[in-house]
Amino acid sequence: MSNTYAVYNSGKIMLEYWFGDIYYEELLEHQIKQQSDDRVKVFSNEIVDFRDATFHLTDTDVIQMSEKLSTNMLLKKVALVINRQDWDQASLYSKNAWQLDVEVIAFHTLEAACAWIGLDSTNIEKKLKQLKAGLLVESDC
Repeated sequence: MSNTYAVYNSGKIMLEYWFGDIYYEELLEHQIKQQSDDRVKVFSNEIVDFRDATFHLTDTDVIQMSEKLSTNMLLKKVALVINRQDWDQASLYSKNAWQLDVEVIAFHTLEAACAWIGLDSTNIEKKLKQLKAGLLVESDC
């Protein structure tokens, strides 16, 4: 699996890091895993770092993921940190999520994402680097 996440602040903040090629099945598997995680509290805020990832999703996949997200919503705000080439799909996801009463915004910088959520970007960058380092170690095993 090419992602990892961590839960902070008694379940109120979640950080995710993704890298490599991302397919619908993997996103779905990850979402199911997160929704069963007892550490995640209702109405958490999340920052998802996709800057090292490449999406292989159709528009239908994107819409289905946003609908599944809203079905068992555990998040209050979701900030997606994306690459420029992913803007169209991230915008589609965000638009569909907002229609389902889920706050999702895509950003090109971690600083902007953190400002929207209300977190310190320097601290979040350190935490994301720790997640990345741990995931890369796991991948090499």
